[in-house]
Amino acid sequence: MMKQLKNPKAFSLIELVIVITILAIMAIVSIPSYLRYIERASLAEAIAVLGQNKTGLSLFWSTQSRLPTTGDTVQSTPVDLPFGSLITANLPDSIQSMQLLASGNGLVIQLVIQSNVFSSYPSNNRQLALGAKPVGDQLVFECGNLSTNATIATDIGFTDISILPGGCNYNGVAAWLTV
Repeated sequence: MMKQLKNPKAFSLIELVIVITILAIMAIVSIPSYLRYIERASLAEAIAVLGQNKTGLSLFWSTQSRLPTTGDTVQSTPVDLPFGSLITANLPDSIQSMQLLASGNGLVIQLVIQSNVFSSYPSNNRQLALGAKPVGDQLVFECGNLSTNATIATDIGFTDISILPGGCNYNGVAAWLTV
């Protein structure tokens, strides 16, 4: 005849259900925060790359005393930017493409953030722009959406400008370049 154990070493079914319920509630609460964190991290990397290109444009301006045009290349990190060429290789994982173009009375670097399964950015709303224009003998910059009205679905830019860092929240770099 077998003896019954006085102190069983296993979990009861009710304890297991309670633990699974608590874990499910924690997952439901934390997943949206995690997705927002992923979006902000990819945006932070894009802002860092634009900052490096800002330095490259500033160096070009200080050595050449003019803005780059066709045939010029801005030396920068992570890749050099030939004027007018769409760059898709050797970029960080969170960046799909970059391009340096003339716009209004200055230049714009358009950067497209890579789409991923966790991103809630609509496919046409993943662009970030860095505008540069001469003001006197200085080169000034503006960062944010390319267009002036980034609230409609067909627009290109961030419809939720609250996700942009404090120094990069201007809604309308293209309009700023034509003033």
